[in-house]
Amino acid sequence: MRFHAMQSIVTFGAFSALWIIFSILVMIPFIGLIFWLLNVLTGIIAFVLWIVLMVTAYQGERHRLPVAGDIAQKYM
Repeated sequence: MRFHAMQSIVTFGAFSALWIIFSILVMIPFIGLIFWLLNVLTGIIAFVLWIVLMVTAYQGERHRLPVAGDIAQKYM
């Protein structure tokens, strides 16, 4: 369970950083629309990933994400 918790912290911490950056860049005229679309897209990806990771953790499987899984493994 600790692995899944750490992987979630790393993964969604990175998504939160992206959302903050995109939210700031949305205010730039003309190219702000691109960052708004990226913000929405990362939100959808994060939501789907959140559901998938919760289901696999509930089933007792250890699903490792490429980068976040390695970082989480180091801190276990």
